[in-house]
Amino acid sequence: MSINGSLAPALRQNSAEPVEKSGRERRFYRAYGLTIRSEVALPELEATAPAEPDIVIAVGPIDHPGLQLVAGTAFRFEPARQYLAWEAVGAFLISDARRIDIEPVPGIDDQLIAFPLLGPVMALLLH
Repeated sequence: MSINGSLAPALRQNSAEPVEKSGRERRFYRAYGLTIRSEVALPELEATAPAEPDIVIAVGPIDHPGLQLVAGTAFRFEPARQYLAWEAVGAFLISDARRIDIEPVPGIDDQLIAFPLLGPVMALLLH
């Protein structure tokens, strides 16, 4: 089954854009009344046609602030940036209250990235 298997074929085609320099396709979703452009597949969310995003989710290297993992996790909160990391998943950087950058561990599946992304990471961004 495709990622957006339950959607009409036209919407499936229109909810994605060409591959970015990260090698990942940009997909568009609606959640919380916002348009989300994501390089991580999020089939839990409603796919939508490409539009100006309120939230951008990108995959690539991020600038780690020297985080020390404790029990497999690390968190650092600054006024303009928040860092969250899970040893088994990767690191997440929230900036400008509208952008999430993700540096996943090599070989991890988008379904596993989605657990913290749609849970604590998105909750912190929306807070």
